Amino acid sequence: MSTPFPIDQEPPRDVLAGEYVLGLLSAEERLAAEQRIATDGQFAQAVLQWQELLSPLLEEIVAQTPPDQVWVRVRQALGFDTPLRAVPSAAPVGTSAPAAPLWNSVRFWRWASVGGLATAAVCVLALLNVRTPPAPVQPPPT
Repeated sequence: MSTPFPIDQEPPRDVLAGEYVLGLLSAEERLAAEQRIATDGQFAQAVLQWQELLSPLLEEIVAQTPPDQVWVRVRQALGFDTPLRAVPSAAPVGTSAPAAPLWNSVRFWRWASVGGLATAAVCVLALLNVRTPPAPVQPPPT
């Protein structure tokens, strides 16, 4: 559930019905809500009211199934498809894993920012040290 309630107190019927319709309940809570729909008429009515209220939103949504590679990338990003320990390969001892691409390297961006700051500092110092030649002295008019 998204709304915390004291352990000894059940959430209000309307809140639970809304969370059920929106699909915010855990598997156990969803099963309990479905059982409650079958036995509690007022709760079932609250669920129907939420479904009627939210059904126009569902009509505007076009159902789409993401490509399988999306789920593969999600699983990889969450670390589900990476082995806990990599099996050693036939690579010689002393070789390291391939380096990350340059644009994804934190070390590259750190050094690039240090270099950029140093360049900016040199430019500022150069501009401060530039001296304009003194204007020629004009003889007084005679």
